[in-house]
Amino acid sequence: MSIGYLCEHKFQEEKFYKIAFKVMENLKIQTDLFRILNGDPTTLFYLSKERAKFLLSENGFNGSLMTSKRIIEYIFHLCGDDSKCLSLAKSAVNYAFLESMKILSSKMPFVSYESIEMVNRKLDEY
Repeated sequence: MSIGYLCEHKFQEEKFYKIAFKVMENLKIQTDLFRILNGDPTTLFYLSKERAKFLLSENGFNGSLMTSKRIIEYIFHLCGDDSKCLSLAKSAVNYAFLESMKILSSKMPFVSYESIEMVNRKLDEY
């Protein structure tokens, strides 16, 4: 194996985990906001239910549209139009979603499912 191959492999692995972390970070926030809406005291946020509802709404910062847009922008910032990297990104997104389900709970808020679906749809377009 050449040093070039090993460096490229390490670089791609680093991108995979950066993308996965970004996705998991966003899903965690969505889950915490959803818990606030349901009166769960285990969240780290101290927001009113009304504020949490707004943040998760269609036009809210943590709604599926804005969340998927942030994730996609991050992916394209890392990958550009490199099809190999975009394929890796899709794997990272799905990995992060499955890991988030294990860590946070098997039942994630609907907005999280929507966000991942929108990200995957956008990646499929490229």
